[in-house]
Amino acid sequence: CVSLGESRPGGPRLPSEDDNMHIRDMTLMMCVWECSPRDHTSPPDTFMGIFDINHWYNAQMPPEIRNVRAEGLSAICPYFTFFSLNSVLGSSPDAVLHTLVDLSSLSRCSLGPHPLPDNFFWPSAVSFSAKCLTASSVVQCRFLSLQQEVLDELCSQGAAVLVDPAQLVGLCWQAGLLHGMLLDNPLMQDLQVQRNSLLSVALQFNVPGFLVSCATTLVTGALSRSGVTLRMLVDWALVEIHGHKKSIDDLSLPLLDGSGKLSQQQLSGIDYHAMSLQHLTLLFRVLIDKAPSSTTQEGLRSLNDSYEACSLLTQHALTMVWLAAHKLLPEVSEPDDEGVGFV
Repeated sequence: CVSLGESRPGGPRLPSEDDNMHIRDMTLMMCVWECSPRDHTSPPDTFMGIFDINHWYNAQMPPEIRNVRAEGLSAICPYFTFFSLNSVLGSSPDAVLHTLVDLSSLSRCSLGPHPLPDNFFWPSAVSFSAKCLTASSVVQCRFLSLQQEVLDELCSQGAAVLVDPAQLVGLCWQAGLLHGMLLDNPLMQDLQVQRNSLLSVALQFNVPGFLVSCATTLVTGALSRSGVTLRMLVDWALVEIHGHKKSIDDLSLPLLDGSGKLSQQQLSGIDYHAMSLQHLTLLFRVLIDKAPSSTTQEGLRSLNDSYEACSLLTQHALTMVWLAAHKLLPEVSEPDDEGVGFV
């Protein structure tokens, strides 16, 4: 086993949303073990486990575990998760002789400026790379966090998932990607709310490929009969633009009214909203470029107006971050002859 913790000298450091804020201890243990095969002709089953002793202690040291991946995400263990190394070897008959984890590859999903839910600190939230040595080869492996697996599934299904989004919405909720939303909330049973939720997850967690896929598909009207229309996508995007603009205005107000400086967390928040606006700008650019010849002049003009407005808001947000980072905002006057300055 190897101990992985932020306080370990020379050890890996998992990224946080604010380096100046206290972040929870991510001390983990990694271990690899073999199980006897069901028949003598097969190689032994090999597993890698990630155990968080602190979360195990907080859970009052239960004597058993549950494997989230074997149970279809129905129960996420807060202190243990494991992977099958045989699955990464494919059909190779060789047994795993040794496994080397790349400690520098450890990472977890980021939630932007919002507080991270508890399950983002569980072992199932860690992604990492490793090398598996067998008798005949060295296999490069990449193990993904539960959140990243769900995001990859969202991206791979593309716009078609919006036709019947209930299953993937459930996976997003269990992975903590719908932070602050209750799955049993009556609103979450609404089809349009589910579709908007998946679009917002892609935007919040930096999956622009899914948004581009939706734009490319919906601009053709391919899913209109299922209720997944271009109008739906544009309406969602406009609401998101308004929300991000308001958040940027609220965060940057101290820079403009002279009430004080921004913390690193606030600057990161503005930068996060700018990134989201960049994705929305790309979305409208794709809609304009892929618009069919039957699109009316009024429709094209509306898309162009949204694209230009979103682009300008993005530049405004990035400019605010740059000015604050270079101490050009908030403005502070030079001291007068008596050494008194004012804001």
